Amino acid sequence: MDTRTLTRHLRDHGAQEGIISSTELDPEVLVARARAVPQLSGRDLVRDVTCAASYLWTGGASTLVEAPPPAGVMPAVVAYDYGIKRNILRRLTDWGCRVTVVPAATPIEAVLELQPDGVFLSNGPGDPAALPYIIEQVRSAWQSSRSWGFASGIKSSPWHAVPRP
Repeated sequence: MDTRTLTRHLRDHGAQEGIISSTELDPEVLVARARAVPQLSGRDLVRDVTCAASYLWTGGASTLVEAPPPAGVMPAVVAYDYGIKRNILRRLTDWGCRVTVVPAATPIEAVLELQPDGVFLSNGPGDPAALPYIIEQVRSAWQSSRSWGFASGIKSSPWHAVPRP
């Protein structure tokens, strides 16, 4: 498969539903399987991948070699788990952060009660338009002047290019 061509097609035409198989070669069977898969549009996929409860990340740092963080500086970061990747948590640890991960549905008020130095909006699956509770969290976190993130966290925010208050 030419992944560059696939990437260009997805960029030009948006998300596509389909199926790839190395074992089943019958196009009719593959079409039937693809049609049997539930639609992704409008589904809250984040609830399937978020953590069940808040936790302090203790999984360690990455193996990348960098300058150590400044001595005695340990910013407290709360990371919303919309499907966060462990390597993001490792990298935040590399940079000297103390990271608390919270479930996707955690109210922003509960996060701000932890008095974090920053609120990280993680990546996650699906279309943010199907996630109104996340959009509201992003709006509130953005207004707190402590938020940063990428992927679903940023895509949930049409105002992400606008300077914070």
